[in-house]
Amino acid sequence: MPTAVLQGHQEKSGLAELLRLFYGSSHETDHGLLGGEQSSPEIISRLTVLSDTRVLVETVCGASVRSRLVEQGMEGHRPHPLARREIKRQFYQILAELTGQRFPYGSLTGVRPTRLAQEALAKGHSPQTAEDLLVNDYAVSPTKAALLVDTAGREQTVLSTIPEGDALVYLHVPICPTRCSYCSFTCAVSGGRNVDLKAYVEAMVHEASALSPHMRRPIDSVYVGGGTPTVLPADLLHRLLSEVLARLPLRQHAEITVEAGRPDTIDPEKLAVIRDVGASRISINPQTLHDRTLTLIGRHHTALETRNAFLEARKAGFDRINCDLIAGLPQETPQDFLSSLNQLIEWSPENITIHTLAFKRKSELTRMVDRSVSRFDAPDWSDALDEAHAKLAEHGLVPYYLYRQKDMVGGLENTGYARPGSECRYNVGMMSDSRPVYGMGAGAMSKYVDEAGWLRRLSSPKDLKSYYQSLDQSIENKIRTLFP
Repeated sequence: MPTAVLQGHQEKSGLAELLRLFYGSSHETDHGLLGGEQSSPEIISRLTVLSDTRVLVETVCGASVRSRLVEQGMEGHRPHPLARREIKRQFYQILAELTGQRFPYGSLTGVRPTRLAQEALAKGHSPQTAEDLLVNDYAVSPTKAALLVDTAGREQTVLSTIPEGDALVYLHVPICPTRCSYCSFTCAVSGGRNVDLKAYVEAMVHEASALSPHMRRPIDSVYVGGGTPTVLPADLLHRLLSEVLARLPLRQHAEITVEAGRPDTIDPEKLAVIRDVGASRISINPQTLHDRTLTLIGRHHTALETRNAFLEARKAGFDRINCDLIAGLPQETPQDFLSSLNQLIEWSPENITIHTLAFKRKSELTRMVDRSVSRFDAPDWSDALDEAHAKLAEHGLVPYYLYRQKDMVGGLENTGYARPGSECRYNVGMMSDSRPVYGMGAGAMSKYVDEAGWLRRLSSPKDLKSYYQSLDQSIENKIRTLFP
């Protein structure tokens, strides 16, 4: 397994991700990176600055040499994005040559692979030309290239419905009834020691009261996520939603989404609360419809309870329901995943989000995995996701946003599907990085573009104790940073 020696640059993150994709793990060394547990052969990744506007990218492994002149210089201490992409492209080619393996997204490692497709389309290229660029320059498979271009077009269509001067709001409730084995979020368990649900709601209402007078932008979309917001009892859920929403400068017909992800936290009273505050969307997330897997991953509900919760939401009047599934859950086969999808399609939700399992660094599931060997079975899961895409299209659901995470099974993706006209504007606006996001609650992330045009992030303290202790200081920091 190879050692990567970096010369003239420090683009470790993307190269480490490629090493994990091929070898299952990567480790930082004094000179670069080590893939797996052994130290040969050596791959040299070199960047040479030729002028203010030109750099030479070279990758050498024995007799194999890749080299390209990039007509872009440096951005401060980092190479231009085109040079960074070239570094990863060459590194991927060498690893593919060494192992004989190929992955559906080729050398792409970023969160938003649709960005490349959008850049090509914005330059006036045809969809086919954009697909060819992804295939030829970045080794993306033809199937995934078509998915990226298709999804990029719909992302832009949805984004165009959010006025450029508007903002988004994220309300975070990092509390769940139990912790799923694949989860790495800083998330409290309801009923646990020092988890005071009333105190948390009061803190969030206080934060909204302090921040909302400074919000000069209309709010297009609000997303109440977690965790599991519906872990709150009905009276506290009503207080949180009604008091916070009443303080926000909501645009007329603002989109309001509430995650009710765990069916064991849903009842008719809570559904009525969510409807009464004006929420138009709800998310009920089975993750799988196999009871043995639900038990294995630490979810204390059954597939039947998920279906009953879905029917209760329909009875309560919700006509835009999202359901999540995860491909690659432990001990599940692609056939198990597709079986869950077939059942879910029969319920006819307006949105279905297909996630691929990501091995989060701090999750219980990752600690159980032998990281010295590859844990990816790319061909089976890639084929399963392609089949899922075709099945969803047959039933009128099309992809409208897509993103990737580190260490995903098969190096695959998360894709949101929707019936046209029922897409979630918040998801697209947040992922686009082109609309500010005002986050409230413990662990909530805010995003904004600074005066120099750089995207910045501002995170609230993650655990409940730190959130309470620093709340007023955090509020002052947000007012100063987000609303100058």
